[in-house]
Amino acid sequence: ARMDTWAEESRADRCALFARHHLRPLRYYTDMRRDLAAARLPRPRLPGGLRLQPYREELSEGVRAAHNDVFRDHWGSQPLTAAHWALRVTGSRHFRPGWSFVVSTTSTTSTTSSGGGAGGTDVVAGYLLSGAYEEDWPAQGFREGWTDLLGVRRPLRRRGVASALLTAAARAYAADGMVAAGLDVDSANPSGAVRLYTAHGYRPARRSVLHAKDLPA
Repeated sequence: ARMDTWAEESRADRCALFARHHLRPLRYYTDMRRDLAAARLPRPRLPGGLRLQPYREELSEGVRAAHNDVFRDHWGSQPLTAAHWALRVTGSRHFRPGWSFVVSTTSTTSTTSSGGGAGGTDVVAGYLLSGAYEEDWPAQGFREGWTDLLGVRRPLRRRGVASALLTAAARAYAADGMVAAGLDVDSANPSGAVRLYTAHGYRPARRSVLHAKDLPA
């Protein structure tokens, strides 16, 4: 068993308190933000064989399966059951389907389906799910679209899928009057996500530290 707690890296008092109680820094996470007012927001582009579409409820199970596959090598990640997915992800009061997108491709061999397709199965290649955390906006002083989950299956990485999803989401945020796009990322993310976000104009806003302490059995 393990006890976890969080603190912003700038909160030296809190970090010192945790250290006195033998909680050690274990993981670092960075909030990143993109200014949409100053951003160039072109139309998303994908190579042939890949299709960008708005999120729909009937795609949910395919997106969940893709998410479990994408995050299987991420630190601390566990597969999400259908019940947990419906409760904490698509059923969250913060979830915004209109700001969420799916990239799909057609395969005759995959068993991960998001709907029928002529000559094969429509497979979720990547996804971006967004949220609106309106309770934060007054303190922040601006309205922001937040990327909660973003993932691309390994065989389809480096083909522009994540870029197309980020661009589609940014355009949706801006169309609804958001002035910024935000997300957070594990600083040790194995997929190179920090480089991707930086290339899309995201800049570090703050960093949080996960402190942990092993507990006796």
